Amino acid sequence: MDFDYSRTKLYEHRYLEHNKARIQRALSMMSSKCQEFFNLVPVLLHYNHLAVPSYVDDSPDGTVVPHGIKGFELTQEQMSYISSLSGSSGFYSIISRDESILALYCMGSTSSIGQEPKSDIDYWVCVSRHMSAERIALLEKKCEVIRQKAAGEGVEINLFIVKEDQFTNPHNDQHTDEESCGSAQKLFLLDEFYRSSVYLGGQKLVWMLVPKKYEKNYNQYVEGLFKNRIIKKDEWLDLGSVGKIPVDEYYGSALWLLYKGIDYPFKAALKIMLMEVYSSEYPNTELLSILIRDSIQNNDSYVPEMDSYYRCYLKIAQYLKTQNDSQREYLLKLCFYFKISAGLKAVSDCDIRAERKKMFYSLLREWNWTEKEQTFIDERFRWHINDVRRVYAILFESMMRSYRALLNFGLRNNIKDAIRFRDIRVLSRKLYTAFDTSPGKIKIYNLNIGQISPESNVTFVEVGNSEVCRNGWYVYALRRTDQVIISQNKPLAFFPDLGSAIVECWINGMISPKTSINVHSVNRLLTGERIHLFVRDLSKAFPQISCKISHDELLKPEMVREVAVFVNLEKDPASDLMHKGEANLNVSNIFSAGSRKVSLVGSVIMVLRTSWNQFFVNSYTETDTNHCITDFVKDVGRFFHRKEHSTKSLMFFQYGNELEVYIRAGMLEVLEKIKNCINYPDEGGFRVNITGNDYVISCNYQGLSVTLGENEIPPDPKDIPEAVLNSVTTGLEQFFFQEVEQGIWDIFNSDNERHIKIYRKFTGNITELVLDINRHYAKLLDNDNNRYVRCRQYFNLPQYYRVSGDGCSITPLAV
Repeated sequence: MDFDYSRTKLYEHRYLEHNKARIQRALSMMSSKCQEFFNLVPVLLHYNHLAVPSYVDDSPDGTVVPHGIKGFELTQEQMSYISSLSGSSGFYSIISRDESILALYCMGSTSSIGQEPKSDIDYWVCVSRHMSAERIALLEKKCEVIRQKAAGEGVEINLFIVKEDQFTNPHNDQHTDEESCGSAQKLFLLDEFYRSSVYLGGQKLVWMLVPKKYEKNYNQYVEGLFKNRIIKKDEWLDLGSVGKIPVDEYYGSALWLLYKGIDYPFKAALKIMLMEVYSSEYPNTELLSILIRDSIQNNDSYVPEMDSYYRCYLKIAQYLKTQNDSQREYLLKLCFYFKISAGLKAVSDCDIRAERKKMFYSLLREWNWTEKEQTFIDERFRWHINDVRRVYAILFESMMRSYRALLNFGLRNNIKDAIRFRDIRVLSRKLYTAFDTSPGKIKIYNLNIGQISPESNVTFVEVGNSEVCRNGWYVYALRRTDQVIISQNKPLAFFPDLGSAIVECWINGMISPKTSINVHSVNRLLTGERIHLFVRDLSKAFPQISCKISHDELLKPEMVREVAVFVNLEKDPASDLMHKGEANLNVSNIFSAGSRKVSLVGSVIMVLRTSWNQFFVNSYTETDTNHCITDFVKDVGRFFHRKEHSTKSLMFFQYGNELEVYIRAGMLEVLEKIKNCINYPDEGGFRVNITGNDYVISCNYQGLSVTLGENEIPPDPKDIPEAVLNSVTTGLEQFFFQEVEQGIWDIFNSDNERHIKIYRKFTGNITELVLDINRHYAKLLDNDNNRYVRCRQYFNLPQYYRVSGDGCSITPLAV
């Protein structure tokens, strides 16, 4: 190998000069308060003194809080800050007794053209591989104190503790959480760090000195630099090479980026397209980090190709052009436009602002965008639902295409998932709740795509007995104009029932108290005023639409948390009876009232929120052949688990002024009986007379059954553990493993209709079995042949649980 002293020193000089320029760029984009904290964070980590506001007590056993950045030298401004804290005792009264922090970096969009005034700052606090878990915990506590201090000043920062062998030691995985990708991606995270890192103190990155041609022999080259005394080992941080990223990591990285796409769709779309490009180049992948390092090593001054975001754009654009993919080319431009336009006016440095403007307008000329297109994009936080749906469709289709490409890449290369089993379950379940559809599920649009503005006018149009279009409800953002609406305007959306239509419009912010609501239907009962009343009741039942779901919750079976039942919105038999002057009206049983034994419950809408923050709507209407109450009871049994005590609230709303007290009392009585039947199935069911006929309602593990007369539901199977019977969930594939002897398992498989299959005395490797099952279902979910199904699923991988020896409890399966 060629260990050239002068070349190495040239690379070091260019690296450090480029780093100075990057710090200047970062500061030019920040508010004064953010600049203050950017300069302050190294100081707060360097000292652990009572006078410094990041102080944390040592542990009772004498373990010292890690602090002190190796070889760190304070700037004049930082010295002045410490002097102001030390008072009359002077600067030297505050000292750092430690050098436990090897280096401090920030990474991500900081200093790139993607940085915005509101961008958060991600710091990497690098420590020795030998730092104990106790000291790591103390350092995490100190980092949290610093984060909270910044948050109190309106500055968002994240500090991640990174061991120096984080990327070379296979046992250093973290759990996936909102910020950390856990085992989902490892070396790809290092690739992102290398291409975007800004050095703030301590040891410098030795990776920056390695020529491109020696990346595959990285360890030998770095060892040679130290051995030949070209550089001093204790001045340089070695996080490892990115030259040999294992094929297993591509799929895990794709899942993680899709997961991030739930909250940050444009950023994630950009990154997952990059992952697709990387996989298309495998095994000769040209990583951005290596291309950017090459630019730094070979240029004395700044060139745009050194910018991580711009280099990412160029690489993806070139790939999409070869694919002739115009739709995703548009999305790429959209993502990039949002990143570079948001902070353009906020750049304080005149030279940097001029440079960014030059790049910005050069790209706009190249894209040939009209002024109308630019205005539309600039006003994305005033978009209406149809704008959001259009962009969402492009985003979602793009991410799915990238996901499928990476999935097929993995299948071609016969990968075994490197991502930890717990993480793949959390990620796939979160993706399922955000993106997959299922019967009755309400779509909640991500407001980070664009803020949905309430509509001035919303019209609900019912179509029935049509040979031209689907029967159901169409929603228009127009004032009612009868048939002209249907013939000349495209609807915003179609729904099979009115309940789903109203709930989805309300939950996504289309309807406000000022919205004029119109209804075009043969049902004269339905008016704009009545729908507004329904919306007000929805707001009472679900005052908070979004809520944070913990990862532990996602690992458990999905439970119903909140229920709202709305009776007689669409059909009101009580009013009909009273208006007809029904004589001797007996309402002791609301399901069999009057001489004609009429049910006073003409329609029911049930809205559920689950423990995974999914909303479901089910609507039932009384007909000559079906009773809405029996259909309602059967569905309640499908959604609720037996012996479930997790429901936090059940609210009841009724529409119509006739016999209101009786209907409310009768429905609440039935709801209470249903609840008891589900919670205590062994006590038997209950009877109810509906339109003159006696029905028996009873419960087993498959749900509630409503049968005529004495035909009760079959009892539970005796050979299935109680915990399994109580945990099977509609709409999900579940596997329950019970170890009957050492290494011998009984497996219970529940399908999405709660039918259970039993596999006795399995003796193979559980880990391999689970991975094979996941791969099988991933292939099924990736089947694109069935394009016309109403409910598309991409991430609904099975759930896995371990059953206790006595069969009375379950826990998430650990493999």
